[in-house]
Amino acid sequence: QTDINTLGISEDVLARLNKATESASGIIIVSSRPRNGMTSTLYSLLRKQDAFTKQLVTIESKALVDLENITQNEYGNPSNLAHTLAAAIRLDPDVLMVDNCTDAETAQLITQVSASKLVFLGIPARDSFVALAKWVKACGNAAEAVANLHGILCQVLLRKLCEECREPYPPDPAMLAKVNIPAENVGNFYRKPTQQRVDEKGRPISCGTCQDTGYFGRTGAFEFLEMTDEIKRLIASGADLRQIKAAGRKNKMLSLQEQALKKVIAGTTSIKEVIRVTQKSKKRPEKSSS
Repeated sequence: QTDINTLGISEDVLARLNKATESASGIIIVSSRPRNGMTSTLYSLLRKQDAFTKQLVTIESKALVDLENITQNEYGNPSNLAHTLAAAIRLDPDVLMVDNCTDAETAQLITQVSASKLVFLGIPARDSFVALAKWVKACGNAAEAVANLHGILCQVLLRKLCEECREPYPPDPAMLAKVNIPAENVGNFYRKPTQQRVDEKGRPISCGTCQDTGYFGRTGAFEFLEMTDEIKRLIASGADLRQIKAAGRKNKMLSLQEQALKKVIAGTTSIKEVIRVTQKSKKRPEKSSS
């Protein structure tokens, strides 16, 4: 999918993201764990730009999709990234998409060009704060890293419950309390069927939509760390992660888990699926200090 409106981004995040993409310059970082849709989101952001009035250019290790009216450059080996990026910048594009930042030279080029161009940058990470730490480390200077940074979008992919056979059930109040969801705001949750469905004669019924897997299709949960003036000041001054997270919360930022739980409440996915992808992230520990 390369349509930003079909990825599963919540309305509040999409509104902030759209505002950021309207800028003619600056950086928007997109992050995720491997195989969680980062490249598709980068493509989607790029396709929101007008390819007929702007020169749109990508720098990718390998182009995964042929993008019409967009100049795509492949660098292959990460050691070629900075050279390929520098060559693309000399052509004076209006918008750049760079699928990774593997070294200080690449980071320096991106910070320089972002003063006058809009850059969509991919950084693999489990959450926005880890992506932020990686970006600051690559830049080597926290103040320079956030000077032109609009925000960091991070995502995780979730399997969608099959609407033909999903099963409603009342959620456990203790579980709701644990994840800080007021019980009075929640109706039924949904899950994959716990028993074999049967017809009026007791014969087993198979689901033709999901083939009895209980899930059909995928959607994304997205968090957006918006770079407010307060957050930029904290990062530039070397504030710890707790302070930066508190400032994000003050700006009404919801975490990936909270965004995923909103999809549980809406009946789009199951609580087990949210737990599954959360546990999966814990198998790949990353440093989150900034």
